[in-house]
Amino acid sequence: MQLAAQTGECAHIGVYSEGKALVTDDIQPEISQLRVVSQTGRLLHLHNTALGKGLLAFGDLPLPDALPRITPVTITNREQLIRELDITRQRGYALDDEENEYGVRCMAAPIYNAVGLAIATIGISGPTVRVHDQTIDMLAKAVMDTAEALSCELGYQPDEILSS
Repeated sequence: MQLAAQTGECAHIGVYSEGKALVTDDIQPEISQLRVVSQTGRLLHLHNTALGKGLLAFGDLPLPDALPRITPVTITNREQLIRELDITRQRGYALDDEENEYGVRCMAAPIYNAVGLAIATIGISGPTVRVHDQTIDMLAKAVMDTAEALSCELGYQPDEILSS
């Protein structure tokens, strides 16, 4: 996958399944010695992962009833989660800042179908030594550009959807 090669971080695609984010594709970068290892087919919580928050923020999904604490910074309050999803929509991508795993930051952006419904999210995960304040904007742009390109391949036309 081009996103993993471009960013040097693990790239994944997730869809909604059984109240969680199902990782349907997972690509490891070839160049990185320090990397986040993950696997296709795993189910992730929606409230504390970038793939999940992206599905919640950009899709038409209900908030999960349970918000279990996974790390000390995991969002476990519904109002705080709602605020986080508002911020996510405003900036165009979801962020997991060590909310699911210590030392790991993730970001994800929505993939839209031809009628403008968010059907998946695509994102990256990387160690905090590389995914930090100085690199987040560049990495987020790569993620959002990739999500937009995939959306367009599925027939999504941002200008037409916005003007309807």
